[in-house]
Amino acid sequence: MIHYTCDLCHRQLDGEDELRYVVKIEVYPVADRPEAADPDEDRDHLLELHDALEALDDDGGDDEVDPTYQTMQFDLCSECRRKFAHQPLGRDLTKLLDVSTN
Repeated sequence: MIHYTCDLCHRQLDGEDELRYVVKIEVYPVADRPEAADPDEDRDHLLELHDALEALDDDGGDDEVDPTYQTMQFDLCSECRRKFAHQPLGRDLTKLLDVSTN
């Protein structure tokens, strides 16, 4: 039998009696370049692809993972899922917005 543990509170999750939530996070760079928005630009996409493939061959064939791309997966209990959904980045919004305590 597979045992699950909440990745936030470390509580054992009973797969038969309670829901287990999975959170998947994908992190990757985005390059917003103004030149990419110009549809009339005369580019040779096949040449660019050829150059990119040649660059991969020149690397020696190392199967290194791109350090700029990352995926993560976490198991959460119901309570931790509720907390995560409320503040997915884990920041206290009152501190972020500088709300006074009047």
